[in-house]
Amino acid sequence: MLYLDELGEFPRSTLEVLRQPLEEETVTIARAAGTHTFPARSTVKILTKAAATALSALLLTAVTATSALAALALPDASITPNATATTNAQEVCARAYAHAHRPPRNDPSWRAMVRDVRRNYHVARGTYQNYRIDHLVPIELGGAGGDERNLWAQPTAESILKDQVEDALQRAVCREHRIPLVQAQAEIARDWRHTSVGEPANLLHAYFEDQ
Repeated sequence: MLYLDELGEFPRSTLEVLRQPLEEETVTIARAAGTHTFPARSTVKILTKAAATALSALLLTAVTATSALAALALPDASITPNATATTNAQEVCARAYAHAHRPPRNDPSWRAMVRDVRRNYHVARGTYQNYRIDHLVPIELGGAGGDERNLWAQPTAESILKDQVEDALQRAVCREHRIPLVQAQAEIARDWRHTSVGEPANLLHAYFEDQ
């Protein structure tokens, strides 16, 4: 999936380079040792400032009502009870902690876990793009990155909202020092829709105001 933010700002030469792989659904990589062609079926997502504003309005409308908020997905606790790697706030708040503890996406064990999670959550082939394999307790809050008990198949659109909750909780723990790490972990594991940092709709609204 290829995301193009502010497409109108791209130079024509860049767009022309993209034409061949998009039309032929292949990408060719040339190196000193040789040239290799790989399949590259792509879905292009284009986002402009106006589109982002419209998206935020749509999502805010969708989750404003209490009934709509309750309809947002939660993981199956019998499949995804959650798992943490650490409860040490000093460790979690260190620079680049999440990056250092994120499993490599090409790691065979990670790929196997993704397959297991999709099967356990009955995600059918052909609908993979509609779901994001997400960490219930995010790595940035000390969640276990490579533990299947902390993974679930979350609807992709709703993962945008959960990301805002995760970021707000991380700020509350590491920058503002308003809540302890173990509390943040417990809150998001229990119900990411209702935490001490506010409801997802309010957080998303604040995010787009800052952009």
